[in-house]
Amino acid sequence: MLAQHAPQAPVHEARLTLPSVEVSVPASRHFTEDRLSSWGVDADACASAALIVDELASKLSRR
Repeated sequence: MLAQHAPQAPVHEARLTLPSVEVSVPASRHFTEDRLSSWGVDADACASAALIVDELASKLSRR
């Protein structure tokens, strides 16, 4: 008996390069929200991911 494999979800990739300055933080957050929502990710997950990206970008901009 062969195991059946469930179809895999499409793999999406996006890349954004910004300078490590504070004004880049909103751009990174909006980019994240826009990409995820265009891929059909639900609003709550988009908001959570955007918050994580916002925190990371904010910390990096202060280094």
